[in-house]
Amino acid sequence: MAESKKEVVFEKVVTDPRYFYLKDFQSKRLRTTYDDFAVQPRYESACFFFFYRIYSVEDTEDRDQAFKKIHGTVQSFLGGEVVHSMTRLIELQELTIALDMKILEVLAEMDAPVSFDMATYERAYKRSDNYAERERQIELLDFTIRLIHRISHRFGIGMVLRGLRAACTVLGHTAMVDFLMDGYRAFADLRSIDPLAAAMVEREQTRLDRIWAIPL
Repeated sequence: MAESKKEVVFEKVVTDPRYFYLKDFQSKRLRTTYDDFAVQPRYESACFFFFYRIYSVEDTEDRDQAFKKIHGTVQSFLGGEVVHSMTRLIELQELTIALDMKILEVLAEMDAPVSFDMATYERAYKRSDNYAERERQIELLDFTIRLIHRISHRFGIGMVLRGLRAACTVLGHTAMVDFLMDGYRAFADLRSIDPLAAAMVEREQTRLDRIWAIPL
């Protein structure tokens, strides 16, 4: 049943041109919302990681499956707490895809054009009727961005990640380690993630509440 459901979702993704426009639309929205951070050199790499690696609607199944297969190896290098926490990243991206698929479904019901505007998007966003799931998405975003920052500032983490990648290369599964290494490079020189993380929570929650107040 799970495989059949996944095949249906994948078919929607590749056949409805609104999906590709939706991905680009949301990416541009994020860049606009956090442009005041992205233009600052100290936050530039962190914002890029946030826009394109954490908040990703690309197919992350290979990476997530790889993480499950190298669970023990990751734990031996980074500890059980990190391994347990990384499962929330998988939850975040599964939730993000599900939320986007719901918007896509509503856009189709509205017979929205492929190149829809912000007003149409926000109507579809509200009609999706998943406020609690949106709040959970914000919570997971906050947790994930802080987790990657914390890992990136562990003493000697660069050497540890290189060792972990070598071990995972032998196992044939490096996607999750590459993700962590990208995060390390993005956050290693950023002393505090608090301003960006706090702004993300405040702005996304404010936006969510504003959209939910729009009369349909």
